[in-house]
Amino acid sequence: MDKKYSIPFLLISISASLALAKESSYELNAINVVGSIEKGNDKVEYLSPKSVSVIDSKQIKEQGVEQLDEITRYESGFVSQIYGADLDTTDWLKLRGFDASLVLDGTAIYKGGYFGWSPDLYGLEKIEIIKGADSLSYGSSQSGGVINLVSKRPKKTPIAEIGAKIGNSSQNGLFFDVGDKVFSTKSNFRIVGNYFRQDGQLDGTWQEHYYFAPSLAIDVSDDTFLTLLASFQYDQGVPTTGFFPVYGTLIDTPQGTIKPSTNLGSPLSDYLKRKQYSLGYEFIHHFNDQLSFVQNYRYNMEDKEQFAVSFSALDSSNPNMATRSSIILDGIARSHTLDNRLILKNTYKELENTLTSGIDYQYIYVNGKYGYGSASNVNIFDPDRSPQTKTKVPTYLVKQSQLGLYVQNRAKLYDQWILDLGMRFDKAQSDAKSFGSKSDYNINHTTFQSGLMYVFEDLGLMPFVSYSGAFRPIAGNDGQGKDYKPYESRQYEVGIKYLPYFTDGEINFSYFDIQEKNALVNADPSASIPVSIQAGKQNAKGIELGSSIALSESINYSLAYTHYFQTHTSLDTLKTIRTPMMPKNVLATKISHTFKIDQKQSFESMFGIRYVGSSTDEAGNIGIKVPSYILYDLAFGYNYDKWQARLNIDNIFDKKYVSGCYYSCYYGEGIRGILSISYKY
Repeated sequence: MDKKYSIPFLLISISASLALAKESSYELNAINVVGSIEKGNDKVEYLSPKSVSVIDSKQIKEQGVEQLDEITRYESGFVSQIYGADLDTTDWLKLRGFDASLVLDGTAIYKGGYFGWSPDLYGLEKIEIIKGADSLSYGSSQSGGVINLVSKRPKKTPIAEIGAKIGNSSQNGLFFDVGDKVFSTKSNFRIVGNYFRQDGQLDGTWQEHYYFAPSLAIDVSDDTFLTLLASFQYDQGVPTTGFFPVYGTLIDTPQGTIKPSTNLGSPLSDYLKRKQYSLGYEFIHHFNDQLSFVQNYRYNMEDKEQFAVSFSALDSSNPNMATRSSIILDGIARSHTLDNRLILKNTYKELENTLTSGIDYQYIYVNGKYGYGSASNVNIFDPDRSPQTKTKVPTYLVKQSQLGLYVQNRAKLYDQWILDLGMRFDKAQSDAKSFGSKSDYNINHTTFQSGLMYVFEDLGLMPFVSYSGAFRPIAGNDGQGKDYKPYESRQYEVGIKYLPYFTDGEINFSYFDIQEKNALVNADPSASIPVSIQAGKQNAKGIELGSSIALSESINYSLAYTHYFQTHTSLDTLKTIRTPMMPKNVLATKISHTFKIDQKQSFESMFGIRYVGSSTDEAGNIGIKVPSYILYDLAFGYNYDKWQARLNIDNIFDKKYVSGCYYSCYYGEGIRGILSISYKY
């Protein structure tokens, strides 16, 4: 987007939301608040002094996406798909300038290098997002925030849906979701299944996906409830390795530019095979109206085999030729999480108080082979498809444990003052062996969190201020025998939330300041062992504006805008740069309309705009500027009785763009269209 048009575009979109913020009186208690962050039956609600967001299953279905970094495109604070089009995306995104931690129903998932949980979005009830540093909720976490994947589970009412999908890039799939009573009126089951296949943007890449998740909810008594949750997932295919040089992408050449579909890997020998298992339970017992006990246990396992060749660096003697390396992975990551907590709620005159205290334990064991190998050179304009061979890589072994004690209290006074206070103590240990070196840690860490909100009932305005901290131990080393130190971060946040009296919706505005110590930065990919190294500090300061408003009974409008005043990363003690791949402005806005034809029929339409500002790469490509880009999305839906058809088209003009550069450069995803038809009975 040209600069002279981008600023008015941003101002017009922001003004459209703020114009709705009229002053009038209403009762807060009469408003249905959208979304809450849940941990068992303990909720951190929207009316709390922190920034939270919830994406429910309806939104997931409406957007017609399959990957986590696609569903966050219209959420404030996110920069999504920073590494471009990828078939194997788990969490290739940034939240408030940092990575975010992924948890499944509040339980640990191992993330390290190419190990990482790949969620099935159709199997999720909702996606809960806590923005910014937060280790109080689930223990060690990344500085950007926590993304909690909440699995679909049985409901009291029967559920029955079956459907199919088809789209470009050989997309096709089948899905079903059924649930009802079983055995007796006190037991309910649910079974979710999903099959999906698609080709990648790079030549010769593809992925086939299978997902199956049964669950059972049992009302043991009027005060005791047990939910059993399980899932199995299998993925196979040829993974995408969309690494490209700046020469041929942002820099034109005598041969022109490299096509976005060019595969500089080795599609005839690259492969991915992954199995994911999850098994656990959630137990709740209410002793009385004030005191409850909650226990969660979950076993998660990822069994992954992967061989992938990718671009490393251009040959200094011939810019058309590039060196390549390979990643070899064959291992299993297992995690056990047990969480016990007591929740005490009481009321004394005008004071409502909720006290939560608990103890949790996580154990992670990873064992296998993991490392980097060599591969032949390749012509970036005419790549050779010769199969590559795997080289031997060292043993990869990680043992991690974390014992946490936590207490958090929420006090609500006169239905206006809301005060949150929390503290958590963690003892974390690890023994690891990676890249031929051993490493370990044994640390104690205390995390604090506080927040204050005041509710102006007559205006619907809720200003708040909060402080939160986070830490995350890191197993392993930088390949040079230097053990990683744990991340440590803190966040200051000031904001205001507004619930308009005249319509359903919300408007949120906040300022955040996050600083992280012991940040990891990418090493030069041409190094003998291209693993991340640990530098100094990384920080991000910015503002967020998010709104979701029903303009009328049939028209809904949403906006997500993030502006970064500062994003800095220390490469060492002497050099600090602008954080690579981080734009200063990100905006996504969409408007949807529902036209009711008659009692059985309705037609839906949606138009969305995504703008991502320019970014830099002062680490690997000094002086290079990645241009801003703007993309357009369309969606149409038709509902007839129990039938539903929906067509989603993303990047409707098939715009060619570079999503970012960090040593390598990455092409963004081209046009993607998918038609889904489902029947509910």
